[in-house]
Amino acid sequence: MYQNNKIFIYKNVKKITIKEGFIGDIYDLIIIGSGPAGLSAGLYGARAKLKTLILEKGKAGGQIVTTHDVANYPGSVENASGPKLIARMVEQCKSFGAEMKS
Repeated sequence: MYQNNKIFIYKNVKKITIKEGFIGDIYDLIIIGSGPAGLSAGLYGARAKLKTLILEKGKAGGQIVTTHDVANYPGSVENASGPKLIARMVEQCKSFGAEMKS
């Protein structure tokens, strides 16, 4: 949502709306989805000093969290499982300042 070239989002509501004169959190980057692609985008956005928000409707990770053996993901550690890889990515995003909300 844009208003005067800024993005506005309400906290703790299911539907995002804008009201006249509302002043809420302003983000430089909002990512919808916290699968590997969303977490990668969030990590690089936060590392670039952008105020970053990652939105997820459920649990972080997407489909990869159901995988027990991840052998073909770039940069993954040896013997990585989907849940371990996603936990590491989430921690990296948070360590650089990205916010996550569901």
